[in-house]
Amino acid sequence: MVEVYAEKCPNYSTVTHWVRKFKFGFLSVMDEPREGRPTSVVTEKNVSTVEGLVKQDRRITVKQLASETRISVGSVEKILHDHLNLNKVSARWVPSDSERCEAGSSGHVHVSRNVHIDDEIDGRIAKASAAFGRLRSSVWEREGVSQTTKIKVYRAVVLSTLLYANETRTVYQIYAMRLNRFHLCCLRKLLRASWQNMVPDTVIIEQSGIPSVFTLLRQTKLRWVGHVSRMSDESPPKRVLYGELKSGARSHGGQKKRFKDTLKASMKNFNIDSTLWEFLAQNRPAWREAVTKGAKMHEQQRIHAPKTKQTARKVRANCNPTTHATAAPQLCPHCNRYFRARIGLVSHLRTH
Repeated sequence: MVEVYAEKCPNYSTVTHWVRKFKFGFLSVMDEPREGRPTSVVTEKNVSTVEGLVKQDRRITVKQLASETRISVGSVEKILHDHLNLNKVSARWVPSDSERCEAGSSGHVHVSRNVHIDDEIDGRIAKASAAFGRLRSSVWEREGVSQTTKIKVYRAVVLSTLLYANETRTVYQIYAMRLNRFHLCCLRKLLRASWQNMVPDTVIIEQSGIPSVFTLLRQTKLRWVGHVSRMSDESPPKRVLYGELKSGARSHGGQKKRFKDTLKASMKNFNIDSTLWEFLAQNRPAWREAVTKGAKMHEQQRIHAPKTKQTARKVRANCNPTTHATAAPQLCPHCNRYFRARIGLVSHLRTH
């Protein structure tokens, strides 16, 4: 073989290995195909697994996904952003802008038996967060821009995006709380009040001069209903608002609140008579004035209520006679030993 192949001749160990292979019945000395390590862990199986975990818990973290799927953090982030088109906003995974329908891009009306609006709320928060982030360097963190100007820009750009079209929806308390949480987070960044300062939400609202989302939702809803009541009887919004089913009945027990139910609750909070609101709404300036006054009164009550509770807690803490500093010492009648607390004396008496 050396004379035939010269420098290309295989070594002795390779030839002996071939001989052993031929003895065991192999017909070729070529290596068999091996699976080896996959070129990438971003496979369809892993993508579907990550998607299922995110659908089960929108608040799951990247590290938790990595531990569940046993792949690296970088691969999980690649799956989330490149394949599932998800971004994390307010600690929740929501679709990116390319996966959401822009406001006003479609004229179709979607009718569904599902009363949940999680996707709409996620979309509103994501759009408002994107608008807030784009103005970070040019407005929020720019020197020379007054606090009043920042608040006006926030109301015009971010807050209008956050509450877009919510006056036509039945926004339950859980959705209003999520919107209000994002609203307060943005206000804290504008006022530069970190969580270490322990500033209450009521103080943030008073300093900014912007009401909470709860009040804003009720105010915009009442103004929209007043506008609908002034429409003609043939207009679609008015027909839907006053429409009733010809047949059917609601089941016994607790019911999901309808738009009319939340409307009555808003009128009650704003001190507006629910039996005379249609007559009052025909006069646009009077209706707008009544809604504005009711919003201010309701917001003052919301701010005053936690302050009253906080004052009551402080009074109870100062007047509590059972504190260790004012409690009389407990004396053992057998050994004349003193105890600060009665529980210590009771435990000690068991030994006598």
